Amino acid sequence: RDGPPRWSAHKLRSGVRPEVEARGGGGGGGGLPRAIMSLFSDYWGDGDDAGGFADDVLGGAFEVVEGMDSLLEKEGVTLEDVLLDKSIIEEVAGRGDKLLEFLLRDSELEKLLMFVEKLPDDGASVETRVKFPYLSCEVICVGESRILDRVCEAKHLAMLFSILDYAPDKVLASSVGEQNLGYFEKIVDKLLVTRTNRILRFVQERGLPIFDQMVAHIYCDAVKAVLAKLLLPGAALVRYGGDFDAGNPFPLWLDWPEKSAAHVAGALLAKAREAVEADAAVNAGLL
Repeated sequence: RDGPPRWSAHKLRSGVRPEVEARGGGGGGGGLPRAIMSLFSDYWGDGDDAGGFADDVLGGAFEVVEGMDSLLEKEGVTLEDVLLDKSIIEEVAGRGDKLLEFLLRDSELEKLLMFVEKLPDDGASVETRVKFPYLSCEVICVGESRILDRVCEAKHLAMLFSILDYAPDKVLASSVGEQNLGYFEKIVDKLLVTRTNRILRFVQERGLPIFDQMVAHIYCDAVKAVLAKLLLPGAALVRYGGDFDAGNPFPLWLDWPEKSAAHVAGALLAKAREAVEADAAVNAGLL
């Protein structure tokens, strides 16, 4: 209470000394005491160009929206331009109409998925190898319902799962291979929680080949996590938080004939015994 006065973050940035001279009473001329006035001046700013908390936060927020809208109105704006805007995640979370209209176009949504499922050459730019895949995953996983609905269309799920088409040695040789498999896992996890029946139906329709692909990439913990969730018993999947509608709430293995279940179990046992990669053998054994 009797220690030195605290300087607000705004005052420290602006270099303006806070008013601390009056500690409980007004100082001449009536009105609010100077110490109390300093609270208001710090919130709203000391003048037309002084800033303050409200100007920094509220004014900044309005500027962010205006900036994104202005960017989208430019002729020839690309998805890369939009992803490089520092407010992209906040704008998607805020459901900006112009931004969502742009992202929901087939060409842009497919490009978002392409940044996740396609492994770039190691000579590609840092943005292509690191930044765009990360931001594409984050945009999808914000949870905006229209984006999730579009991602769950069969052609877009096919794009997402096409990352499993790569041979394991190709993924392991890539500097970002397991990174992108991690983004794949994060998106699938989001869909399992929010669009459970749609993604399970897609996997059921694809059948055993998609499980063979996941077993081939089981050296990656992210793929092991996806496979583990798809093999959960029905009660466990309900506890996992799946969004079940009137359809069958149970996972794939309850609908499989014994021959199919034996195929998956045999593939896991073979990988546990014969895998060259130590991580693959361990992960297959755990499953």
